[in-house]
Amino acid sequence: MEEKKKSIMCVIREMEKDAKEIFPISNRAYILNLISYRLKDKEPDKKWGIKSDKDNGIVTVTRIE
Repeated sequence: MEEKKKSIMCVIREMEKDAKEIFPISNRAYILNLISYRLKDKEPDKKWGIKSDKDNGIVTVTRIE
């Protein structure tokens, strides 16, 4: 059986406090929009931090609260 890959939104929403997830830098704009607008309304008690690493081509998302 083939395992379904979770969407970025599901992964970010289900993150525990102080957890880190790494995504390709090509998803950076989508992740910023997701956290800044969509999840701000749906998950008002949660906060995330984003760090881009252009040299390695990754974006690291950290759940702060």
